[in-house]
Amino acid sequence: MRKLTTILFLLLTTAIFGQQHGMMTLAGQGGLKSKAVAVWEFGETSGSTLDDETANALDLTLVNPTSYNGGAPANLENSIRFVSSTSNPAAYHVDDALFSIGGGKAFSFSIWVDFTYTGIGVSMLGSKVDRDLANEWMMYVYGTTGAIEFQIYEEGSTSTNIKYISDASVISTNAGWQHIVVTYDGLGQTDSGGIYVDGVDVYASTDGTAITGASDTGAQFRIGTLDDGFFDPNAYISQSAFFEGVLTQYEILQLYNSGSGLTYNNW
Repeated sequence: MRKLTTILFLLLTTAIFGQQHGMMTLAGQGGLKSKAVAVWEFGETSGSTLDDETANALDLTLVNPTSYNGGAPANLENSIRFVSSTSNPAAYHVDDALFSIGGGKAFSFSIWVDFTYTGIGVSMLGSKVDRDLANEWMMYVYGTTGAIEFQIYEEGSTSTNIKYISDASVISTNAGWQHIVVTYDGLGQTDSGGIYVDGVDVYASTDGTAITGASDTGAQFRIGTLDDGFFDPNAYISQSAFFEGVLTQYEILQLYNSGSGLTYNNW
């Protein structure tokens, strides 16, 4: 009983302290919202626009979705299926400074996925890439290993990058809804990237050496297939978000919410 009372006292004290000092402590106190650049609930059931819930109005243009109404984690709205070898399903926004990671910008990207097939290739989830010019970043699942790979590109390069890799087999086909978050602190070091699945830190290794700076390109921000038509994700996709700064594991756990998710209005 004494131990339970102590825990409750610490939680209450933390909440009060957070409110007094502008810290994000409990869900709904606004910390996640203050970091959010754009949030897409994937609640649409038709049309070609994914609405951004934030005041930034960074709506995405939806191209060739396979189907709508794919279900979602308990507290989220809906999902859209992105599966095709020919129609290149994706959602994108033209280049916007708010999505740029040049100049040492830290960022985080969150996405809910339910994979129907990871196969042996690449299932692209998020990117800011123009492979004819220069790349900024991309995040995908490598089907052969079931690992998440998260690449940050050297400024002005389409090839030189540092890659952060998760444990193997953290993603699998027909495993149900999984929540993926990648983070980058903007420093380009071998320990600058983070990878989380369902609130758990699954980062395993880094491939490559430190880079001097990340690119600031004119590439589109995209969820799904790259702009040149490669690597459709083979998945249902639900709420996704782009954040300024590195989310803490506590904030990531808030988004995961024991597997139920948390709509933007409840952050």
